Amino acid sequence: MRVFPLLLVLVLLSSSLAGCFDNDPPAECDGVDEGFVVRELIPDPDEMTTANVRMGDLDGDGRLDILSTQPLDGWVSWTRCDADGCTEERLSEGLTAPVRAQVVDLDQDGSNDLLVADIGILPPSDDLAGRVVLLRRDAEGNFSSETLHSGIGRVACAEAADLDGDGDLDIVVCEFGNLNGSVLWLEQEDNGSFSPHEIDARPGAIHAFPFDADGDGDLDLAVSLSQLSEEVNLYRNDGEGNFTLETLVKSDNTWFGMSGLEVSDLDGDGDDDITLTGTEMMTSSTPMETLLTWTSQRSSTRMMRTEQHGWRTTAQASSRSTN
Repeated sequence: MRVFPLLLVLVLLSSSLAGCFDNDPPAECDGVDEGFVVRELIPDPDEMTTANVRMGDLDGDGRLDILSTQPLDGWVSWTRCDADGCTEERLSEGLTAPVRAQVVDLDQDGSNDLLVADIGILPPSDDLAGRVVLLRRDAEGNFSSETLHSGIGRVACAEAADLDGDGDLDIVVCEFGNLNGSVLWLEQEDNGSFSPHEIDARPGAIHAFPFDADGDGDLDLAVSLSQLSEEVNLYRNDGEGNFTLETLVKSDNTWFGMSGLEVSDLDGDGDDDITLTGTEMMTSSTPMETLLTWTSQRSSTRMMRTEQHGWRTTAQASSRSTN
């Protein structure tokens, strides 16, 4: 099966639509429009490999831009769209194999920068090729590259947030690695340097998202951990950058292939939910099953892991490809 990296916008309307696009949908799916409108924003004649697509206002003009990473080519695509169409700029200075990028004003100078997770090399390896790179943007719109952390295993994500409550932005890092790896956070010091702190000494971290899971005012971490662990974990923060592990989802299949995680209020009830994806790898002659699981937060004495807050898995949808 070949994957063609088009830039798509996909809206998940409701978990109640699970199964509506199967060959024999249930009766409640009557009237559901099966069509999605696909619009190609940037032509891709070379069929490049896109690792991640995100949106953010990099140039501060009030419009969301599209940032996509191209690890095989070593650059980040920055696409800006207006009424006249879309233009693309490719940012490659100081990058080797970028896989994820976040728009953030890391140095808080008023100009948004681009925080890049650079995996270094794509094939499985324990070489210390991973880096966290900042493409720093000045007031004139010029970029300069700065390596914030290196000498670690393959890096799959880097997200900026104030994890110790001191007012500056720190960075949580997924050191996917191979046989070795970790989840760690980089504490920003007063002089602008970063000091590493290990959170979990296991490889396979794909995504890590800071958010306040329990409403106590500090940022916790939702982490998707693959590489045989196949877990979604919540690391609760005590407010000073010390984290306690709580496992929310664990697959019985060590080849589940955890592939992604997002945090948002999916059901509109005022708290954050976690959407995760995984590709259950079977034999080469068996179709591949892609799973979407929704884990929601609730207050319940029956399910909770602390006195007030708990999580439950509430929906699962699947689709199969036989190509």
